[in-house]
Amino acid sequence: MNLPKNGLRACLPLTVLLLSACVNPYRAPISNAPVTLPPSNGPHRGSPPPLPPVESSQPEIAPPVVIAPTEGRASSASQAVSNLLQEGWALYNQERFDASISVAERGLRIDRRRAELYRLLSRNYLATLQLQQAEQLARQGLAISSASASERAALQGLLREIQAAY
Repeated sequence: MNLPKNGLRACLPLTVLLLSACVNPYRAPISNAPVTLPPSNGPHRGSPPPLPPVESSQPEIAPPVVIAPTEGRASSASQAVSNLLQEGWALYNQERFDASISVAERGLRIDRRRAELYRLLSRNYLATLQLQQAEQLARQGLAISSASASERAALQGLLREIQAAY
């Protein structure tokens, strides 16, 4: 590529301008003079002073706390379910089946392992002739391993009633 001398002269200022843009104007000049530190007045002679603590913008995270259920909580939940069962059976005996179902479902949200809640729900659905729902709930109550022998017998009798109603 042959450029005329005038073209080369025209490119030279542009090249210098581009190269000067790469220079860092804030860079300290390099010097061969030794660096001296001011004398230390504290107990840290010969070593740099300690750095101040760094403040973090993130809060300190405490280790997780394991919360184990206590006897009091378990007994209060059990007492709440017992109260709901009592209320649910009273509503059932008054033939207020929808209200009794609501109370029993509230009890299930507290304790899904209480077979009597399933029996109460099943009785309500049998009374409203929702036989499939009644049978399903009675079977769920029977599937609970913690059901007492008397509760199991009551659920089995209820299942026979439901099957006879079909």
